Amino acid sequence: MKRRLALLAASAAFAFGIQAAAAQPAEDKLRLAFEFPISTVDWYQDAKPEIEMVAEAVFDSLISYNEETNAYEPLLAKSWERVDPVTLRFALRDDVKWHDGEAFDADDVVYTINWLIDPETKIRFKANWKWIKEVRKIDDHTVEIVAKQPTPHDMMRLAYGTQMLPEHVHGKLQDKMAFRDNVVGTGMYKVAGIDTNAGIELVKNPDYNHGGPAKPASNVGTFHIKSIPDAGARTAALLAGDVDLLRNTSYEEAVALSADPRFDMDVLQSVSYMYLALDALGKSGNDALKDERVRRAIMEAVDRNALQRARTGGEPEKRSPQALCWDFQAGCAYSEPLPPFDPAHAKKLLAEAGYGDGFDVVVHTFGSTRDYGEIVAGFLNQVGIRASVQPMTFATFRKLQAEGQLGVFVGAWNAGVGPDVGTTMGLFFSGDTKDYYHDPKLIELAEKAQVTTDPAAREAIVRELLDTAVQKSYIIPLSGIPIPVVHRSEIEIAGGRNMPYAFSLGDLNWKQ
Repeated sequence: MKRRLALLAASAAFAFGIQAAAAQPAEDKLRLAFEFPISTVDWYQDAKPEIEMVAEAVFDSLISYNEETNAYEPLLAKSWERVDPVTLRFALRDDVKWHDGEAFDADDVVYTINWLIDPETKIRFKANWKWIKEVRKIDDHTVEIVAKQPTPHDMMRLAYGTQMLPEHVHGKLQDKMAFRDNVVGTGMYKVAGIDTNAGIELVKNPDYNHGGPAKPASNVGTFHIKSIPDAGARTAALLAGDVDLLRNTSYEEAVALSADPRFDMDVLQSVSYMYLALDALGKSGNDALKDERVRRAIMEAVDRNALQRARTGGEPEKRSPQALCWDFQAGCAYSEPLPPFDPAHAKKLLAEAGYGDGFDVVVHTFGSTRDYGEIVAGFLNQVGIRASVQPMTFATFRKLQAEGQLGVFVGAWNAGVGPDVGTTMGLFFSGDTKDYYHDPKLIELAEKAQVTTDPAAREAIVRELLDTAVQKSYIIPLSGIPIPVVHRSEIEIAGGRNMPYAFSLGDLNWKQ
């Protein structure tokens, strides 16, 4: 029925919408819609994937990472060297200007790093820079960043999410949230306007010449991004010619919409994945989950292959995780296979654990994981576990997770975004409130993975950690996250980025 309705809507909209839609390339404006309200383009202040995508176009980091060659490339820094095991020296470009015309130099780097590591700076992902001891200005175009100890993921952290800020603007603000009113970056797009209701207007920066292969500029002159919270309203806006791209609709709806000759469809694979985690400590009050046999039964009851086809119309995903990391990430290593889909054995394990008649459990999910959570609950019910689903907002999910109230939960994780396992190990096996296993061995291994720089030794540590987590049935990956994207046929998408949104603004271009 959804497909039929979408097809009918597309056909009806074709007659009156095509003229307005076809006019946009001449205006050189590409229009996007986000689900969430827009308050800033500063990722440090609002760390949502949508804001990350916009911020990546407005700001630059010292270096970038080429996901095709798996190599770091110059960006604001033209070269670098490892002076000693804890010191990175960067030679900065001397031809980059901020959007307001001021020259970029070492003072901006020193200011940004010092602000990030300042104990008074309160931002969500502050732990990303806890490895930094200090930053030194050598001269106007040379800086050194000194780590507290050898850090295998230092380059990754500087390439992903460490965007340089203008000292002459950001540094003068008592309230850093006020930066939204005068955003100044060095990136491929300038902020021409930002309003909670009207959205964000980005215009191309004609002076952006430092991107390189890893961060090429788009040929789109202007992006306009607004908030449309309702999914149906976003689809209606696409059909009416008010929006040029629709992301993360259902696969069925995307197929239906792409039957309209105005639109094309791509299925992109983000770096994120779904995971299933279990409360091995019994923090949530469900003692059954403390039994390793019960946890194994839950994992064997779930058909991951079915989950991996849930958003692709039955087609296999382009890639599916075989561990809590991707093979292309530095340090990723594992040998223990994930639990097989074996409902008969799952029932046997439940009986051995004294739960032959099943038990009650709640599967907790949030917005983007709800469909996966419902599928997981369905599989659990088939082996006698009486599973219900509790969907909630992401904020509530995180709050309950920190309070120890989740028993069985289906979550989504961005794999640490960059090409390294460090962030993932630190998230799942930290020993803090988000750790539902609190296994001393795994906590120790995770800490070692954060400081071991020898690649072979680090892989051995991660392999032991991830294999143990599977053997004890603490947490497993379920599926990648394919993202259907419907867009005007005049647009082409490079896509496949190692970021939650799966593409950057620089990946969107008018067809030539």
